[in-house]
Amino acid sequence: MLRAERVSLCIALLGALSLAACDLGTVRKLDPATGKAIIEEEHQAFDARTWVATNWSSRVVPTVGKGAIPFSTLRSALAEDQDAATRRYRSGTGAGRPSFLVSGVARVLAVDTTSRSGVARLDLEPFDGTLDAELQIGPVFRGTALRDALPFIRFDDFTNQMEYASVSRVLHDRVADSVVAKVGRARLAGRVIEFEGAYTEDAGIPLITPVVLRVRE
Repeated sequence: MLRAERVSLCIALLGALSLAACDLGTVRKLDPATGKAIIEEEHQAFDARTWVATNWSSRVVPTVGKGAIPFSTLRSALAEDQDAATRRYRSGTGAGRPSFLVSGVARVLAVDTTSRSGVARLDLEPFDGTLDAELQIGPVFRGTALRDALPFIRFDDFTNQMEYASVSRVLHDRVADSVVAKVGRARLAGRVIEFEGAYTEDAGIPLITPVVLRVRE
């Protein structure tokens, strides 16, 4: 009996020494999409505001301007053969609903700011008085079309879903502050505008997020 007690005591001591020699790691949750550890936002090295500020003028605006398809051309192509048009014109690297970079000239039929997700209702050239699309004017922006349509933004380049989502939010902040605010939402009703931006194909009215917005004088 004494021998058994000594063996048990030795095993316990060995276990304690092994634990003391090991560094205890930090347990983190894994992002289900990437399998990578989720780092709490306050400890993340990635700063979406810095990223957007660095890339807005040098990459975002030029990419949209270079890749934008006339909206009327895209809509006609989608109506004729959606699969073929999607393969030809789709932008971005996402695997979900297709997103596109588009441009156009439109008359603003009305401005709806009854909710914080404000929109300008557009009649695309040639003008016939019918609603063709809506342009997001915020201050709250729906969806992730702009992020998803930019081909240099890849989900795998980010540590986790939080970083990826933060890029979309800050892009929308930049649109509100640097695009819509400079034009002024109150000036849009009844005016003819030129736009470049992005939208994600859906069953409803096309919802465009602008990157460039000009009011024709």
